[in-house]
Order: sequence, then C-alpha cells, then structure tokens
Amino acid sequence: MVIDRLPDLSLHVHEHVNLLNAVIDGDEDKAAELARVHVSGFERAVREALFAA
Repeated sequence: MVIDRLPDLSLHVHEHVNLLNAVIDGDEDKAAELARVHVSGFERAVREALFAA
C-alpha cells in the first residue's frame, strides 16, 4: 500500500546488512538493537506515508 511512497526504501533494505553481520558475528546485543532501530524506523516511515496528506 505504501512501498511506492516511501522516500528511501533502499536505506531500509540496506539496514539488513548490518543486522545480518551482527547475527553472523554472534553479537546478540548489537543485533537486537539494530533490529529494534530498523523496525521502529520502518514503522515510522510507513505510518508517515499512510497518513500523509
């Protein structure tokens, strides 16, 4: 519904690289924080796109 209205979808996709690297490295704390930041940022972007005038 909003993918075409997200200003920089590639940024959200690219965030997975650092998250996957943290998982591969076994850094649970870093992976958890990166996942939290990613999900909250993507949610914010989707909400902004949904409710934009």
